[in-house]
Amino acid sequence: MNTALILLALIAKLAADLYGKEAYDRIVKVHNELGNDVACGKYQNHSDYPKASQMMMMKWNQSLAEAVGNVKHSCQQLKERYLKKFIKGENLYRVYFYNTVVDGLQERDEILRRSEKAVSTGANFEVERFHKILHDKVTSIGCSYKNCENDQGYDMRYFICKYSPIDNGDMYHVGEPCSQCPVGTSCNQNANSEFFNLCQ
Repeated sequence: MNTALILLALIAKLAADLYGKEAYDRIVKVHNELGNDVACGKYQNHSDYPKASQMMMMKWNQSLAEAVGNVKHSCQQLKERYLKKFIKGENLYRVYFYNTVVDGLQERDEILRRSEKAVSTGANFEVERFHKILHDKVTSIGCSYKNCENDQGYDMRYFICKYSPIDNGDMYHVGEPCSQCPVGTSCNQNANSEFFNLCQ
């Protein structure tokens, strides 16, 4: 094998994988569930999470997913980043898995678990992850994943979600749900949707 082919093989090994539709639908849905719950006041007994007046519905953005997937991370880099470093506009999670099926169920459950922990404990890492989900300017999400092994040899999957647009302001605007939907959007009235407290 010549040098060029070796380099291509190494790059492919570092590249992340992209989710199929079944998986990314579940990831988008759990993000919208959390935004909807906050918007309608499910967590308003917690002083940090009053109702939201213009929480936007998120949609999958394949270009964002590909942008994340094209960044070459080694498993060691992902481990170090998971433990120490957050990147603006991105969330990094990990799950352990026992088969090769990637259907988004574990990802959905992990996002829920981490978000509930943010509300119940106020742990800094969990709160930072949760707050990125709740920025009310965000309308798009794209994620990719990479399978690795931990130090004990167990299979685990890191997954990175990238959000757009990145908002530098407050997490979200406080008020009655949909009372301040941005110009050109309105409260979700889709009869087939569960997210009646989100603008779209």
